Amino acid sequence: MAKEEKGADDLEDIKKLSPEERIDRLRKFEENKKKEIEEAHKLIEESVSQIKKEEELRDEIETPKPKQVDITKLFEGEEGNLESVVEREKKQLSEGELEKHRQYQHKLSKEAVGDLYNRVKDVYNQVKESGNITSEQQDQLNDINYAMQYKSNDIKSGTYKTASEEISDVMDASKGILNYIRGGR
Repeated sequence: MAKEEKGADDLEDIKKLSPEERIDRLRKFEENKKKEIEEAHKLIEESVSQIKKEEELRDEIETPKPKQVDITKLFEGEEGNLESVVEREKKQLSEGELEKHRQYQHKLSKEAVGDLYNRVKDVYNQVKESGNITSEQQDQLNDINYAMQYKSNDIKSGTYKTASEEISDVMDASKGILNYIRGGR
């Protein structure tokens, strides 16, 4: 933009010159402008050529086609798939250990709901503190879940009684025995 303004000033200066000097200066001015125009044309041609080369390169470069992903392969590694790792790591219990575990679960299912809740809360606090869950904690939660499910089934079937209901039943039975002994033989 500064050159254009300077060119306009030059023309104003040229108008003030004598006719011979004006012609000479205008020819030089014209030559300079022709050179600038030629340089601009060369730059345009180079730019167009460069754009064409880039387009050709883009056409030559093959864009990778998306592959279909098999999710099961995401879980496979050197050790095989996830199921085989879990199967291999599974604890193998003897019949005696399995029976002891069943007895423990049955005993746990007889505990009060409040006690089961406290056990769950304890495991929760341990997991919250450490930031991860151990297999032992997972086993504890599975056992507590079994006991709670057992209680839930008893409630649905009507066989679950609260402590107060059991006390009431014992008292009723005791009264019945007392009445029978006192006079109702």
